[in-house]
Amino acid sequence: RRPDAKWRLNEQQLERRVQDQREVLESAKHYVKQGGRLAYVTCSLFAEENTRQVAQFLRDNAEFTEVAPQPLWDAVVADADDTKPVFPKHGAVFSPLSTDTDGFYVSILQRSN
Repeated sequence: RRPDAKWRLNEQQLERRVQDQREVLESAKHYVKQGGRLAYVTCSLFAEENTRQVAQFLRDNAEFTEVAPQPLWDAVVADADDTKPVFPKHGAVFSPLSTDTDGFYVSILQRSN
């Protein structure tokens, strides 16, 4: 756990992380059966690593769609209003401000039948 790492990350390191994550997603998709789900999770709040990464993956992989995260959250953790994440267009963001946690991002992607 190194919360200060984001302040030491330069542009080239971020680009490398984004590329590494893209490669992980591309590799992982081959292990998802029809109707199966892939959880994409980062310990980052950067859009490049999160919503933009998922948006690009969905553009490149038409057989995947995003599972809406808010209904999942509401069904599983209905009574945790004080720690509710933010739901951007893709995924869920758990920020220190909104959830009193370290920064996290989660997106659930489902392969079509």
